[in-house]
Amino acid sequence: MGKKTYPLVYGGEKQNFAQSCVVGDVVLCSGAGARTYETGRVDTDDPYEQTIYALNKVKRGLETAGTSLENIAKITIYMPHIRAQGDRIWFQAVMDYVREHAPSLAKDMPACTAIGVTSLFPMAPPSHQMAVEIDVIAAMPGRKKTHPLVYGGEKQTFAQSCVIGDLVLCSGAGARTYETGRVDTADPYEQTIYALNKIKRGLEASGTSLENIAKITIYMPHIVAQGDRIWFQAVMDYFRQHAPSLAKDMPACTAVGVSSLFPMEPPSHQMAVEIDVIAAMPGRKKTHPLVYGGEKQTFAQSCVVGDLVLCSGAGARTYETGRVDTADPSEQTIYALNKIKRGLEAAGTSLENIAKWIIYMPHIVAQGKTIEKAWMDYIREHAPSLAEDMPACTAVGVTSLFPMEPPSHQMVVEIDVIAAMPD
Repeated sequence: MGKKTYPLVYGGEKQNFAQSCVVGDVVLCSGAGARTYETGRVDTDDPYEQTIYALNKVKRGLETAGTSLENIAKITIYMPHIRAQGDRIWFQAVMDYVREHAPSLAKDMPACTAIGVTSLFPMAPPSHQMAVEIDVIAAMPGRKKTHPLVYGGEKQTFAQSCVIGDLVLCSGAGARTYETGRVDTADPYEQTIYALNKIKRGLEASGTSLENIAKITIYMPHIVAQGDRIWFQAVMDYFRQHAPSLAKDMPACTAVGVSSLFPMEPPSHQMAVEIDVIAAMPGRKKTHPLVYGGEKQTFAQSCVVGDLVLCSGAGARTYETGRVDTADPSEQTIYALNKIKRGLEAAGTSLENIAKWIIYMPHIVAQGKTIEKAWMDYIREHAPSLAEDMPACTAVGVTSLFPMEPPSHQMVVEIDVIAAMPD
């Protein structure tokens, strides 16, 4: 089926990312912040005003792609100051805007994940810095089915999941209880099990199951200290018990360290993990396993759902040893892109068919421009048609990527890709 790209212009110049890419009935948007179309600067430091500006951009982008706010299926909100500004951004600005501009969506909200990040792409003075970036996946009109979510007896301001054709987009799941909305344990293993139980119920309510998970993104505020316990112990233990076929043929995965998840009020504990899942309807997924150092890994190279290819996050860990052999951000970016190229070709597609990428960088302020130059140079060489018509993109600063054991260097970039199958 291929993709259709809608370019984006800032300050009179075509940007290195699209406004959106459409693959079948799925609309993949670039992250939207408060950078103005005219100057590329941010003209206010108020998080409410920034959110409204970002949502106006989302609205225009969706209408350009032939859909609308009412058809949003998934929102991911990245906030550098989630503890101080999260309520003002989500419960005030987003909800006020949606009630005014998309009242039917306000009554039946889409899936949502809210993440605290270290920084968004840095702005040069005299611009203010971005306080919010909003990443949207939408459906073409009439192609979305929403499954609402109830906490503590109340319908929440986000859905359990939204279904677009064969694709199931879930809200991020943490250890907040259904009964009280609090987190009752500080243990990361127990929190992960609770989150996975919620995912299991949500997928079943949507007409699918754990076995049909195609992509997992795991956000962890303490990835260095707790990453192994959450992923290699809790997640794998749970799948071996509740979805043994999935445990043998794992989905695509990305794991990132974040500054915070949505803050909980005492006496609640804080969330140690949030798990974001994309699944397929039964029988609609094809998995391409991944091998490192001669061993099949606990995550796939990619999973294909209909016309979409969902890839695992790619960094500079080598296929031979699983280590990172260079600290240089340009070299790491090139290595990651070579892995993406091979992975897409193994799935039957190519770099030219990338529709969306999310780029995670622990040092976005210091290294963001260097990494951007490296990926643009690579694309110009290896996929010149893509370089002329770039895909949707979101770039965020994170605290850490999955930690490497010495003598490995640490990863400074991870690139998460969604591509289309070719026409």
